[in-house]
Amino acid sequence: MIKNQRVVITGASSGIGSELCKLLAEHNKIVAVARRAERIPQHRNIIPLSIDVSTKEGMDRLLDTAYTALGNIDIFISNAGFAYYERWQDASWEHMDAIFKTNVYAPLYGLQALRQRKGKEPFQYLITASAMSFYAMPGYALYSGTKFALRGFADSMRYELEPGQHLQLIYPIATLTEFFLVAQSDHLPWPRQKASAVAKAIAKGIEQRKPHIYPSLLYRIMQIVSRIIPIIPIYMGIEGWRFRKEFSQGGTHHV
Repeated sequence: MIKNQRVVITGASSGIGSELCKLLAEHNKIVAVARRAERIPQHRNIIPLSIDVSTKEGMDRLLDTAYTALGNIDIFISNAGFAYYERWQDASWEHMDAIFKTNVYAPLYGLQALRQRKGKEPFQYLITASAMSFYAMPGYALYSGTKFALRGFADSMRYELEPGQHLQLIYPIATLTEFFLVAQSDHLPWPRQKASAVAKAIAKGIEQRKPHIYPSLLYRIMQIVSRIIPIIPIYMGIEGWRFRKEFSQGGTHHV
């Protein structure tokens, strides 16, 4: 069980972040961050904070506030992120800029800023990546690009960290949250998982300091099997056919 830790959780107003707050609040102090702080779970150990983490100013304010409120940070869970479901050629510059700021720049800068404060002190820094960090999915080219970027960064950065400093990536499958509503997609990929199950897997990964956290055992088995029989690429090919059919028939272009 995770106890007596000083925790920061971004993207805490719904889905995985909200479930993590509920799971960890009883025995830990938490600074929970979201744009809509009124939706963050209420608990005596949760300090809600409304911040836009897609800006340097927002991330700096987050670190300042967390250190003031908690005195230090033991665990930082960079969970905020979103997706678009669209044809990439329809994506505007603003879409590309916004998604990379939130999904990539925020967690990378957060780690940099935390390390500057911690020096050689131990900490755990977790980033919610995605199963799409390994297999890109049709309609989510930009989102997949951000998640591939996170995995490449983490694989390199782990060699630069001090002993006791842990960078952990989380690879959820399609999670039953508001994620796909925000992405403006009516199509929910398979396999699927509840946010509460993902939160429990993350907590276990924190306890064991796993560099890679796979909330879905089924997906992990599919990855291994795909090294011999390409079941995931075959599935993605089917999804690609569905995607092209949808948009060729006048599907909504979310730009």
